[in-house]
Amino acid sequence: MGIGFFGVRRSTVYLFIATTFLFLGFSSPASALTFDITYDSDFNSNTAAKDAFIRGADQWSAIFTDDITIEFDANFDPLGGLTLGQASTGLWGVGYDTVRDAMVTDGAAESDDGITAYLPTAAQFSANLDAGDALDTTLKLATGKALLKALGFNSGNLNLGTGWSDPDSTITFSSDYSWDYDNSDGVTAGLIDFESVVAHEIGHALGFTSQVDSFDGASQTASPAPLDLFRFSASADPSSNAEFTTFARD
Repeated sequence: MGIGFFGVRRSTVYLFIATTFLFLGFSSPASALTFDITYDSDFNSNTAAKDAFIRGADQWSAIFTDDITIEFDANFDPLGGLTLGQASTGLWGVGYDTVRDAMVTDGAAESDDGITAYLPTAAQFSANLDAGDALDTTLKLATGKALLKALGFNSGNLNLGTGWSDPDSTITFSSDYSWDYDNSDGVTAGLIDFESVVAHEIGHALGFTSQVDSFDGASQTASPAPLDLFRFSASADPSSNAEFTTFARD
């Protein structure tokens, strides 16, 4: 399968792009995503922060029916600058078709995920790249452990070693800022909505992230993330299943 540990990706939310997440109208599925959270001492002494973290996690549990447990470490630390929080997530380079085929199989079980059947194979995949950038010669998908779990993989059937026993992600929140831990009555002026930042960072840890940032700056060779298979430029937006397969990702 050509699997390798790519290292850790840090997905960061900054003060000026912090967004309030609204998850409305969802009912809890029969089986749901569950979370096993290990808190550092600062979290453990802050009941309001722990409660807000759980509410942020529950927003995702209300959406996904994957019967898996996601393991997080949750910390408070000075992050400096405008950084509110960041998710540090280990990524594995798993063979493109291995992950793609699992996404097709998983999507077939959901009535509204039929488009996954038209995901391009490795032989069909193409991407718009800047001059000097390139895809790995042996095409892989840079995939976090939480998403691999959701697709039915484990350290045994992927023969993974380094990093698999680590938490699925370590999420760190800035101790440099003052937080509002309960947004049910609005967010107090001058404070930051903690629960929304939690939901944002958990989304990254679950796989809602792109490798496009890896190509920013210096030219390099890298692999796309699974979510990048759904990225297209505004000028090349597919309007058919066939175009979804053949159009270059952006």
